[in-house]
Amino acid sequence: MNTKTPTVLLNLALTGDEDRLIQYAVSFCERSHMNLEFFHVIQDMVPYASDGAYFPETMIASLSEEELRSEAEKKMNALIKNLDSEVVSSADVHIGWLEHCILRRVKEHDIDLLMVGKDKDYHSFFTRMTSSLKGLAQESSVPVIVVPKSYEKQLPRDPKILIPDSLSHNHKGVISAAFGVCDQMSQAHLCHVHVSDDFSKDIEMVPPDKFELVFEAISSGGDDQDFKDMVSSYIRNQMKERLENLRNSEDTDTDYEAILLFGEPNKEVQELQKMIEPDLVVMGVQPKSLWTKLFHHNRIPFAEQMAIEFPVLLVPEKYNQKSTKKAA
Repeated sequence: MNTKTPTVLLNLALTGDEDRLIQYAVSFCERSHMNLEFFHVIQDMVPYASDGAYFPETMIASLSEEELRSEAEKKMNALIKNLDSEVVSSADVHIGWLEHCILRRVKEHDIDLLMVGKDKDYHSFFTRMTSSLKGLAQESSVPVIVVPKSYEKQLPRDPKILIPDSLSHNHKGVISAAFGVCDQMSQAHLCHVHVSDDFSKDIEMVPPDKFELVFEAISSGGDDQDFKDMVSSYIRNQMKERLENLRNSEDTDTDYEAILLFGEPNKEVQELQKMIEPDLVVMGVQPKSLWTKLFHHNRIPFAEQMAIEFPVLLVPEKYNQKSTKKAA
């Protein structure tokens, strides 16, 4: 029985510097057997001005909405014509507020993944204040792939996917999303990493029937290394158990590697990225509310996620993964 082919929505600003972004999107869809939709939003921005205010001609749009739409459509059609790929299924132009138009498109067209480009100067104050990336990631109902516009690689046939995992229950959706992406690729390698920065947080992973042994090791003043080794073994068991549960539920044949590190999560993850040079990093989106943040203290902040030099797949809190098996 044929199943729906998953679709990636690629938002394009049509600024002339998105060739690498487009090539990555095409390679991603070709490797993962997905369709690709081009999408451009002509932003409907009407600034408030008092009577007598003066605006230079360069700040005033010289074209009508119909002319702007026509120019954008010509640009996207030219991009599709120059691509040697059949994954691009459509191209569309909308007029309105960027976030609203994108999120509505995702909902109405049953989009599976959203892909956007990230400017090189994202960390500048002005760019961060005017960027829609954080809002899109937090409000989207589907995972968002953020690709640096300067990123030169395409997705290889055997991509390395890195997923930092706090092993908390609410982080399971991120793992599931990573396996869902890997499941679309026949030769993906998943690096599943947990960084332990405080054993008092990880001690909850010790099985109840084994906790007495751990407590005895603490009370007897034994070697700290013995205690670490004991807790580490339970952490690895937890990682293995999560893998088995996900494989049973996702029916995936992903190549898998478990990595346990010790130290400050953000620093250790950065060092690991430099070592393995992943083709994709999968992370959860930092929760929006302060109350929720209190229970997600080990999440890497959004600003640090955007500092990553590789494509990042951000999984929102409210994401419910669809069944997106490869189309027959």
